[in-house]
Amino acid sequence: MGILILMKLTSFVLFFGLLPIFFMSLCAQTNKKVDSLTAIYNSLPDNERKIRILSNLYDETEFTDPDLAKTYVDKELELAQKLNNIKEIGSAYYNLACYYDNKDNRDSSDYYIKKAKEKYIESNHEHGIMITQHFLAVNDYYDGNYDSALEKLAAVMVTREKRKEYGELAYDFSFKALLFQSKGYYKLALDNFIGGLKILDSIAGREFDKASFLALMAGLEFELENVPKAIEYQEESLKIYRQLDYTKQQAQTENFLASYHTELKDYKKAIAYAEEAIKKGKKIQSKEIEHDGYAALGWAYWNLKEYPKSIRFLKLALEFRKKVDRKADVIRSQIQLGVVYNGINRPDDALFHLNQGLILADSVNDPKWFQLLYNNRGDAYVKKKQFEKAIEEYKKSNTIKDSLIKVNNNREIEELRILYETEKKEQQITLQKKEIESLEQKAEISNLQRMLFATGLALSLGILGIGFYGFRQKIKRSKAEKEKVAAELAFKKKELTTHALHLAKKNEVLESVKQKAKELKLSEQSPGYAQLINTINFDQQDDKNWENFTQYFEQVHKNFASNAKAKYPEVTKNELRFMALMKMNLSSKEIATILNVTSDGIKKARQRLRKKMNLKPEDSLEKAVLDL
Repeated sequence: MGILILMKLTSFVLFFGLLPIFFMSLCAQTNKKVDSLTAIYNSLPDNERKIRILSNLYDETEFTDPDLAKTYVDKELELAQKLNNIKEIGSAYYNLACYYDNKDNRDSSDYYIKKAKEKYIESNHEHGIMITQHFLAVNDYYDGNYDSALEKLAAVMVTREKRKEYGELAYDFSFKALLFQSKGYYKLALDNFIGGLKILDSIAGREFDKASFLALMAGLEFELENVPKAIEYQEESLKIYRQLDYTKQQAQTENFLASYHTELKDYKKAIAYAEEAIKKGKKIQSKEIEHDGYAALGWAYWNLKEYPKSIRFLKLALEFRKKVDRKADVIRSQIQLGVVYNGINRPDDALFHLNQGLILADSVNDPKWFQLLYNNRGDAYVKKKQFEKAIEEYKKSNTIKDSLIKVNNNREIEELRILYETEKKEQQITLQKKEIESLEQKAEISNLQRMLFATGLALSLGILGIGFYGFRQKIKRSKAEKEKVAAELAFKKKELTTHALHLAKKNEVLESVKQKAKELKLSEQSPGYAQLINTINFDQQDDKNWENFTQYFEQVHKNFASNAKAKYPEVTKNELRFMALMKMNLSSKEIATILNVTSDGIKKARQRLRKKMNLKPEDSLEKAVLDL
């Protein structure tokens, strides 16, 4: 039923729960105490320093006492306007934007951040312009405008590096990684997480930040189905949280580890981590952590076939998630309960939960949820012997799955292009730096006595250098282009194999349903069974699936069909399909499943094909096909 997909969705939702750790620091970066700041404020005349003290007081109380923080920022704006300090007016507007953003008042937040940017530009305040750009990039992220956010963030990161603000630059790398992950560019996301982590490793006293980075990287590795690496990162993160004595973060990480170990079938560890997380959740009175632990426990017990325990814990998690309106978590819980009830042959109970999940999925509008819901509803209808309904559910699930594969394929191709262009730009920057350094070195050794000689020599070398440089660049471009083409071809081959295996899996499912129908026909005579089997047979031979497969195949093996037809004009359409699958080096068993024929049918097909290709007994059919 796509257990790993469900687990990945679990990880993804928890993963984004860590976002406030990163963005909170953008509006609150001082550790001074409110009382000492208040004493300083009261001792100062009306000047710029007094405005900054008010800004610091706002930072200190922004999250602990928002109403008090609002009084500080109002005074900050009033004093800045009184002194006509444009830069500090911008700072007050920025703090007001943060205040309204924390209150989820998006209109007021947008209004004040734009006014802040205007004042920072007017006062030519580089840092102010940068932080407003970052704020707007975060807004773009939450609106789903990932490309716009990346564009704004790129300008921010240039300024950060110029100002040597390396701690903040590390956060920018994490934000960039989240943007790439949201776009489905997982390698680029991982590269940026690692980039941020390298910066943190070079800065003392950033252990908490490092632990948060590791947790985010673990979530990404889990999305990439690299579960052992995800566990490695989470365990390293947990070790740091324990050293720092951060109970909440420990519990969050333990819930992650419970899910990951369940995926690796290490249920003993999974249960131990979940129980520890639940214990900590109760201690710090975090219902969210406690019930996430129940969900992890329920899933582990399901895998252990301890069904009453599984249902009890999963229902506890579901009821809490309904109360706090965590829609994605509710859908996930409904699917899990649907899986459990299907497993213990209670399809009506399974359908109840799956239908509830489907109603909620309409408001979330994420195709991954629909694919899982339809697939599990199909399983329930099979158990109820309602095979026509089952086939409809499987068809809907497979249609969504095919569209998701296409979307992911397009993303991976686009990611290859971005990686290639990024690498090319980095090479150009490196070459430019080297050229500048070379020119600077030449300038240092030149003097008045050798000026004419040096100038002539430089011109000669320049002419030769341009030729040599152009030749070297041409080689590098050629190499890069070849690498790009090779990478795209490798990806298309992977895509083709995935599609072929998808065809095989679909036919396996349909064949299983058909066999079940035949068995039931023997005990319960009904004219509907013959119609059902005919429907399955038709779907197994569906030409639309083959049209899609042919498109993928021709991208990798161009003109294969036309070449085969030209050389062997007698081969039929079905024989061309058979030859295409042989070209992919698939086994006879895999080909039989995809073509929906028996092993004897494959033998007969090989014999007919050898005859039409005029092959001698000692000639290899596979070699003849591969040579086309």
